Amino acid sequence: MDKIQLSTLIERNPEIMATAIDGEFVMMSIETGKYYGLNNIGSRIWELIEKKSDVTSICHQLTEEYNVIEDECNQQVIELLEQMKAQNIINTY
Repeated sequence: MDKIQLSTLIERNPEIMATAIDGEFVMMSIETGKYYGLNNIGSRIWELIEKKSDVTSICHQLTEEYNVIEDECNQQVIELLEQMKAQNIINTY
């Protein structure tokens, strides 16, 4: 399994059903029946990957919207995306 890089393209797994509740997303895998929850930032990332997007673009948007240092944002976003990839919530290219 390749590690996610800044140039990696990310998109939602179409087998994941998601709904927003109080500004945060709750998701369910149609495949496994598992439920997942995303906090505010994770939910924003989910919105940003509605269409295929690279990690650099996602992080750029987040640094524009939130008070976060670019390097820290890159590291934390990649960490979250790796977790999402491991659970088959996202697809990477």
